[in-house]
Amino acid sequence: MSFKSEVYDRTSGFGAVDTIVDGRVYPTRIPADPTFPLIIFTGPVSDDDGDSRTHDNKNLPTTRTVSRVQFECYAETAIEASALADAIEACWSGYSTIGADCYFGYCFKANRIATRHDSLDKYLEIVDVMMEHETP
Repeated sequence: MSFKSEVYDRTSGFGAVDTIVDGRVYPTRIPADPTFPLIIFTGPVSDDDGDSRTHDNKNLPTTRTVSRVQFECYAETAIEASALADAIEACWSGYSTIGADCYFGYCFKANRIATRHDSLDKYLEIVDVMMEHETP
């Protein structure tokens, strides 16, 4: 499974997220005639598709990559967009796992922005999550 597939599965399968969006998690762009609320995610976003490091923050050898994934949380109201962004933070803050297809080290929120998407006439909160990962 790819990194993006793992991000999709974790996000769409997280109870607090799915309760709000009911499966409407999409990579890259909003589909035609969408139902709101929904999430769009893009990433990994970083130099060369990841920042490969030779040592981690404890100066131990590592082959992990650190990437930024951006989650765009669209909703009819500012309160609903904020609740969805809170659910994304809960989903990813401190998350780590070792799986057969992808290893996630420590994940954390790097940035959060609230705005209004005028052309869609919707509220939007953007959550940037830094993800340390390795795919064998």
